[in-house]
Amino acid sequence: MSQTKCSTTDTPKRAIYVPRDQMRVVEPMPAQTAARELTSLMITSESVVATATLVFDDAHRSVSIRWGDGTTEVINISALRLLKVPGALDDQSPNTLRVQHAYTPPFDTGSRLITVVSVDDQGVSAYESVVIELERRYRVNLYSVVLEFPHHLDSALEQESEIQATMHASFDDDRFFSKSWQDSVVTAPNIGPIDGQPITWLLEGSSFQRDISSTDEPIKIDFDLAENDGPGKRGSIINDIWDVLTSPVILLKLYPLSTNPALAEDFDVPNRIEALPFTLHPDTSLDTNVATAVFRLPLDRGVVFGRFHYEVRLLVPLDVGGRQLMTTT
Repeated sequence: MSQTKCSTTDTPKRAIYVPRDQMRVVEPMPAQTAARELTSLMITSESVVATATLVFDDAHRSVSIRWGDGTTEVINISALRLLKVPGALDDQSPNTLRVQHAYTPPFDTGSRLITVVSVDDQGVSAYESVVIELERRYRVNLYSVVLEFPHHLDSALEQESEIQATMHASFDDDRFFSKSWQDSVVTAPNIGPIDGQPITWLLEGSSFQRDISSTDEPIKIDFDLAENDGPGKRGSIINDIWDVLTSPVILLKLYPLSTNPALAEDFDVPNRIEALPFTLHPDTSLDTNVATAVFRLPLDRGVVFGRFHYEVRLLVPLDVGGRQLMTTT
């Protein structure tokens, strides 16, 4: 009986004899089909929204996205290829999918691990993961400031009050807004509220918009009012005489009413500003939309209300027209 001698690497000096009828031919295992990864994957975040841009090839059939907040989204790529999705971006490349996800508390801050699982036409899955950072961002809109005049501020000989207003707004030590206004407001003693509405002066161009994060410093708004205490219209003979007598015309500062707490309690105003500058921040300004500063002339000659209407809202920058936008050609 013929025999075949084999050797092994662990016992190179020892001969092992195996009968031919007991020998087995071991064939190499076929190479495992490699998973087809996405052509590209990019995930970005803005405020509480994550945006995933995925590029496939023709072999991909489905994809699932685990957003890191317990939500999994499964998308049938084969079905999307048969649909013309309204709102698809004109500049998107073929086989590109754009998916967005808005996070809600308590998952809308901090790090989130997003896992994307793609499946090809052979049923093989590929896994890719990206870590994003979420931080709530808010849009602050200050609308045009309105001054209200419940009292006449000058003598009975005058029909108008010469008012000068100045507003500054700063953020992170940067003064991004600064403007002044000056006008003659008719507040004659015989003119009172019309239909229950006070005499008002809207400060054109006093509005602004700013985006901030919850971890940023607040926006600070400083406001200054003064009255030109001269009788008659500016430039008239009476005013010129007054200018000469007083030399120069006195600008009487109108201080926030909070300097006189006892008098302040007499005015029922919403969200009264206790001191200037006042601040706008998501942590303190979400529940209200108006702040009121009450200014008074020295010697209690009158008051002026400054109404600051604003809005602080969470930014949720989702695309218009749907969350899934895909092009195939």
